[in-house]
Amino acid sequence: MGALTSVRDLVANGEPDMAIDYLVNTVNAFQLALQRTEYERLLSVAAELDCAHSLTDVNPRLIVTDPDET
Repeated sequence: MGALTSVRDLVANGEPDMAIDYLVNTVNAFQLALQRTEYERLLSVAAELDCAHSLTDVNPRLIVTDPDET
């Protein structure tokens, strides 16, 4: 929960690029799988914050098919 609070605080303090970078680094470092719909939601939010380019650093192997799509 602390990691998400840090991301929220960075966005609230006008640092959306840093927030997305932090989130991407956390996902990659801990090899956290993201369902495709979760990734698409992150992409949408990042686009609203004008920093969608930062999500390109997510390891593509960590983006997995949603269970209901199989």
